[in-house]
Amino acid sequence: MPTIIVLNISGNLLSKCTPDRMRQLEMQAAAIEEDLNQAKTLHQGLNQAYKDQSTQDEQESEEDYSEARLRTKAPKQER
Repeated sequence: MPTIIVLNISGNLLSKCTPDRMRQLEMQAAAIEEDLNQAKTLHQGLNQAYKDQSTQDEQESEEDYSEARLRTKAPKQER
């Protein structure tokens, strides 16, 4: 069976393997790339959700502050 020799740019030997093993490695690499793409998509979604929640929390905090300021400026009721 033929052997595939893989060299890096510098010409150093990285591996020697059969064509079947090379196909198996290519399939594993494709699966890893797909997992990486899914992880990137998930990360982007989580990052956006965090930003959205932070914006909402900031708006609620500003509203709470405004309401508190209005209460402190309201005339005091007689007891």
